[in-house]
Amino acid sequence: VGIDSGVEGTATPLIRLARGAVATSGDHHRHVVGSEHRYGHIIDPRTGWPPPRAPRSVTVACDSCIEAGAMSTIAVLYGGEAERWLGALNIDAHVVR
Repeated sequence: VGIDSGVEGTATPLIRLARGAVATSGDHHRHVVGSEHRYGHIIDPRTGWPPPRAPRSVTVACDSCIEAGAMSTIAVLYGGEAERWLGALNIDAHVVR
């Protein structure tokens, strides 16, 4: 499955999928710009704000669509620690910053 990196002219990253599902979460299409800041639509319930240093998108391959969607959204909530969290769980993912 090819993943849109959001950067024109760059190679398309791939996630190989023999079975299961792929999901992407992020603020590439759903965000608002205000006070010179970009705010994503995924909100940390502890703070009421988007997570700091959140990736632009996280694409995840898992056994089911529900699992892939949950893991990609949770990774966004991990903000600057998204890659570390995904790696610790050995999840096949691609993160765009």
